[in-house]
Amino acid sequence: MIILTAQEMQQADRQAVEHYGVPSICLMENAASAITEVALHRHPQAQRMAVLCGKGNNGGDGFAAARMLHNRGIAVEVLYFGSLKEARGDARTNLEICRKMGIPLSTIRTPRQLEAASPVLAEADLVVDALFGTGLARPLEGLWAAVIELVNALPVPVLAVDVPSGIGGDRGAVEGPAMRAAATVTFGALKPFHVLPPASEFCGEVVVADIGIPMEVLEGLSTLRLATAEELRLFLPDRPRDAHKGAFGHTVCVCGSMEKPGAASMACLGALRAGAGLVTAASVPEVLARVAGHAYEAMGLALDATPARTIARGALPRLLAFLQDKDALVAGPGLSTLPDTDAFIRDLVLSTALPLVLDADGLNAFVGQTHQLAKREAPTVLTPHPGELARLLETSVEEVQADRIRAARRAAELTGATVVLKGRLTLTALPGSTTWINPTGNAGMATGGMGDLLSGMIGSFLGQGLPPEQAAPLAVFLHGLAGDLAAKATGLPALLPRDLVDFLPDAFKALDDQEED
Repeated sequence: MIILTAQEMQQADRQAVEHYGVPSICLMENAASAITEVALHRHPQAQRMAVLCGKGNNGGDGFAAARMLHNRGIAVEVLYFGSLKEARGDARTNLEICRKMGIPLSTIRTPRQLEAASPVLAEADLVVDALFGTGLARPLEGLWAAVIELVNALPVPVLAVDVPSGIGGDRGAVEGPAMRAAATVTFGALKPFHVLPPASEFCGEVVVADIGIPMEVLEGLSTLRLATAEELRLFLPDRPRDAHKGAFGHTVCVCGSMEKPGAASMACLGALRAGAGLVTAASVPEVLARVAGHAYEAMGLALDATPARTIARGALPRLLAFLQDKDALVAGPGLSTLPDTDAFIRDLVLSTALPLVLDADGLNAFVGQTHQLAKREAPTVLTPHPGELARLLETSVEEVQADRIRAARRAAELTGATVVLKGRLTLTALPGSTTWINPTGNAGMATGGMGDLLSGMIGSFLGQGLPPEQAAPLAVFLHGLAGDLAAKATGLPALLPRDLVDFLPDAFKALDDQEED
């Protein structure tokens, strides 16, 4: 599902009007019709509605919705926060229509006028918030803050037009007073703040309405997508009836150490559950012994060890020879950050032409040398958590978290790799292209081993022939969906990575069943 930034949405509006010849007043009319239908559908018993209008096009949508609600028998009162001469264009047209129709309209420009109009809000069954649209660039204060605080304190539901007033920008931040809506009607496409917290928590249920902007315009401008089952099921690899195990790839997991043997098991289980035909764990003997007890469908390749029982740099020739006819590589989980192992992983990454998933200590091996990753010509997927990405970008975790989309895209640009930034609403940034926002997953998944499982799944899909732009968002969605299904059975605190292994078949079935739905 496409997501448009505020700037992209403005471009879409302009193209619809200037290139396709859609009259702007028609776009406003369609928006008002959508607002009206949502208001009446969600609140069928409402008899009195207050519509808060600003002086821009968002307010124009509100004026147009007010007259439509009036025509449907609703007692509507408009509170206009501006002067009559400040309303221009289509907004002014709809304001004048409201006046000619005799719809009660109060102009609010002072705190005293707001206080005098407060009974209108208190007695309403629904408040329609059409004060500010997506272009807000500063925190609200003064009269604007006062009306938001007044409405938020009332036990009256709010329907926001495009975005709850007070929310601006595309990062999902809330930097001042903001309206708390029970629902939001937006137009053409979702916006980032409808999805990204904390702003998304102010939006309530979000309804996307078609107002007549050509889909070609919206698709052409979008650089963000919300992952959905309907789209991602199309990425599932085919399983022909006459296929054999060699048809679904051989994924090799270079993972684990004496201190972190479970990482290899989880990566192998992820690869197996995601449909790999063959999986090999390549690690030190102590790790292989653990894998054999947990992921016994996986094969093993014993590699030379350091005195600390991590993979030694001298193991590289044996591993490279083994990889000659393999299909995908997962490297990094549980390897440790000892110098000899760091050197091994850097040499491996830069020596193999296999599609690669690089995670955990594999990423840490490139701290201070992130540019080296751009030398790889084969498909590469990086799967950092915020701390790992901060180290790769030589910045702080706080800066990464302040604008996760920007940070993930920057890493993709620097490395030429697909970057999966894990966390709430995991992001998949494709270099020079789309960024996927993933809605599945939950707080119970914040435990060690979850990322190892995900890396194995991505590696499995790469081995089955999917390109990174399909393998990564598909694995992320399924991984989170399995977590959601498992959490219903275990509860959040008790959720373990091994639970996801058990529920991955249900996640696959749920995704594949979308075709029947």
